[in-house]
Amino acid sequence: MLINYSGLFIFGLFLRVFLAVVVAFNPSFLLGIASNDAMGFVELGREFAYNFTFAELKYQFEKKVLYNIILGIIFKILYPSQVIGNLFSVLIWAHSFYLIYSILTYLKLSKNAVFYGLLYFTLSPCIIIFTSVTLRDCIILYFIINFIFFVIRFTNQKKFVDFSIVLFFLFLIYCTHYAFFFLFIIFGIIFLLILFIFSYSQINLKILTLF
Repeated sequence: MLINYSGLFIFGLFLRVFLAVVVAFNPSFLLGIASNDAMGFVELGREFAYNFTFAELKYQFEKKVLYNIILGIIFKILYPSQVIGNLFSVLIWAHSFYLIYSILTYLKLSKNAVFYGLLYFTLSPCIIIFTSVTLRDCIILYFIINFIFFVIRFTNQKKFVDFSIVLFFLFLIYCTHYAFFFLFIIFGIIFLLILFIFSYSQINLKILTLF
């Protein structure tokens, strides 16, 4: 099975690298999907890279646009181009693949279930596009995956460090897209309530079966 995981990762990585380079020079290659947004983020990152000052950094933080800051720093270190921005999204996907593998194995799912989960994350058309171009959605997804990973690890190990990292990734989501952050919290609470109700109903059913 390890060979299958590795092969899936390599295929997904090369597919995204190919798309990242091609789309950078030919935005219509993916029928223009997300191309305007991607070019917009590249331009914002380029502007921040060219105007890299503490005052501008503070201004960007106040606007809750962390992605522009991260992109601008990468452009400042390397080179401000859409190829670099796209390849950064590919790098995020690569680490996300490992995190999802870790999450699924942490949950003690079967090898087939882990493989199919990774297969979806690798070949889903929506995820392929969003992790091959310069989009904020990619890094938000990355922060959410990290959040889930450390929540699971905290529930297993009860370490304060993991709890601190959970809060840190919540803060990063807030700084990246504050409107999405509040939706994420609302749906998270609803999900926990559903789990609580389901668990409570299961306990009641077990009690009833005793009589």
